[in-house]
Amino acid sequence: MVSNGHGRPLNGMEEIARYASRGEATILKWVASEDFPARKVGGVWISHTTQVDAWYVAKVQGRPAVDIAHLTEVIRTRSRLGKEAAARLAEDIVREI
Repeated sequence: MVSNGHGRPLNGMEEIARYASRGEATILKWVASEDFPARKVGGVWISHTTQVDAWYVAKVQGRPAVDIAHLTEVIRTRSRLGKEAAARLAEDIVREI
C-alpha cells in the first residue's frame, strides 16, 4: 500500500480488502468501528487508495487521516499555485500536523 499522491479508485469489497491486505470481514468491522474510508454506493463498496493510505498512516502515527490528493486539489483551486507547488505545500502541511 503505497500511493503516489494520485491513487486510484477501489471498487468492490474484494478489491478494497485486497488493497488493504485484510479480509473482507475485517474491513467491514473497521468501517463500523474505526472510520475506515469505504462506503456503499448503489450496492457497491467504494474507496480510494489515497484515502486508505491516509487512514493507515493516521492509525500508525495516532493523528487524523489526511487525503493528500484531496488537499492538493483544494490548494490548487483556492490559490494560484501549480500542481507541483500545491502538492509540495500539501505534503508540508501534513508533516506539520
